[in-house]
Amino acid sequence: MNKKGSWVWTLTGILLVLIIVVVLVPGIGKLLWNAGKSALGIYNLFNLTEVDYSKLNQDAKLGFNSFIKDIRSCKDSQDNNCLCYPSFSGFNAVHQIEINDKEIKLVNIKDNNAITMQKENVQDFNCYYNKDGANTEDSLIINFDKDLPAIKKGFFSNNINFYNNPAIYKSDKICLVSTGFDLTKISKVCKI
Repeated sequence: MNKKGSWVWTLTGILLVLIIVVVLVPGIGKLLWNAGKSALGIYNLFNLTEVDYSKLNQDAKLGFNSFIKDIRSCKDSQDNNCLCYPSFSGFNAVHQIEINDKEIKLVNIKDNNAITMQKENVQDFNCYYNKDGANTEDSLIINFDKDLPAIKKGFFSNNINFYNNPAIYKSDKICLVSTGFDLTKISKVCKI
């Protein structure tokens, strides 16, 4: 009889220890994790911050509106063979600008989605200048996931990079100017 009684007490003790471990270990793990983050954060060795995507999207919309305004001002300028300087400020790695021959779109590409946030009708702006001259494509997609905004050309081709404040060359049409184009060829700035 003693053997059966000790077996029940042993089983009860094991179950009690398991319950305590199951309840306390997650709490202790979280406590240790938070303490470790705080300690590493003091020495700037670990920085875990949450991204405010609504703020990023708001900044991108403001930047997009400014970009569109600058393009239209450049188109309306009475000058010719001159440069305008818009800005790509406000855009982030979760944004793209898609340009075709009829419109320009601001697209959110977070989590492999493609959600159009805003679009404007702007005719014939789907071109850029590089070292080889003017290039027109059906669709230009400008990405902001590296140091400089770029049109990704593929594995075997070089990307077309733009400055954060790219130039727009206005001649018989207006086109973006890549980093590969020699801006010293055009010294005139368009009067807007």
